[in-house]
Amino acid sequence: MPERRRGRLGERVAEVLELPREVVFHVPRLVMVGNLHLTIENHRGVVEFGRDRLVVGLGEGQVTVEGEDLAIVRIGREEMAVAGRISCLRFS
Repeated sequence: MPERRRGRLGERVAEVLELPREVVFHVPRLVMVGNLHLTIENHRGVVEFGRDRLVVGLGEGQVTVEGEDLAIVRIGREEMAVAGRISCLRFS
């Protein structure tokens, strides 16, 4: 099935079943609470980790989290939580 047609079908399924798009298309979802906590859903694993820098693989590209005293407080197959003083998020 061509990619464009599959995308339209996915959008229709999400609409009819009232599902969030990130579930249907498996795109990353980031939720940040202040600058102290970050949840990343649909990640592809940790690429690099240090107390001041974390690089996480996404479906397409990566997200770099910079800050102080960063810690991975929870990690699962599809979701992870990061705590610390977050100063920057960069997508590449």
